[in-house]
Amino acid sequence: MYGFVNHALELLVLRNYGPEVWEDIKREAQLDIEGQFLVRIIYEDAKTYDLVAAASKVLKVDAGEILQMFGKMFFEFCQESGYDTILRVLGSNVREFLQNLDALHDHLGTIYPGMRAPSFRCTDAEKGNNLILHYYSEREGLQDIVIGIIKTVAQQIHGTEIEMKVIQPKSEECDHIKFLIEEKESEEEAFYEDLDGFEENGTQETRISPYTFCKAFPFHLMFDKDLMLTQCGNAIYRVLPQLQPGACILPSVFSLVRPHIDFSFHGILSHINTVFVLRSKVDIR
Repeated sequence: MYGFVNHALELLVLRNYGPEVWEDIKREAQLDIEGQFLVRIIYEDAKTYDLVAAASKVLKVDAGEILQMFGKMFFEFCQESGYDTILRVLGSNVREFLQNLDALHDHLGTIYPGMRAPSFRCTDAEKGNNLILHYYSEREGLQDIVIGIIKTVAQQIHGTEIEMKVIQPKSEECDHIKFLIEEKESEEEAFYEDLDGFEENGTQETRISPYTFCKAFPFHLMFDKDLMLTQCGNAIYRVLPQLQPGACILPSVFSLVRPHIDFSFHGILSHINTVFVLRSKVDIR
């Protein structure tokens, strides 16, 4: 993991228990590091796990509770590091924030090369307005960090109190962890902008042609409910001439990397405000 993870854990101990306790934890974890963790250096995952286990033993606190406390501290660390603006624009409510977490990780991946970030997606629960958060990670045992971060973000950014618990652990039958998120108390959304009047008042003369649209948005893709390509931008067509409108089904050219959903019209529609990562199946010119 990148050092900013261990550094946030260090801040948690220092601010709540003091430097002497942090030194005790490092000794218990048999960690021989002088000074602070370097934020942009990659450390072995084992160091993080050892620190959590040592903190649990020294503090006499359950590891899951420590990880949730760490999640709250990690949010504070992100705020202090200048990422609070990014966190606030990821969505106007908890659902939109969760749907766009992968977009945040894509952005951070440009700053921290080689970062092995988890992936998230949301679906509706069977009852009420509850959500199910799907959490994909190659690392085991860190789900309580997710709970700590999400509960803190919901409270601090969206004014929402939530309850969150694991309802499906990772297993041979399920390749990810599922959380149930119950919203207890939230600030009322101010308003939704109504675009119907704009559509009614618009005239044919004010609309741009498909040709101009393709030049203005050179990397866009447009498709129908069968995922048949109907239009694409000029630049993406130059590098992928296989994108022939009316003759190309998107899954024949691309595989869906993120989010972890079925590559179908219904799946895409249910994640309409999410950043999609596609991988080309064919050679790019």
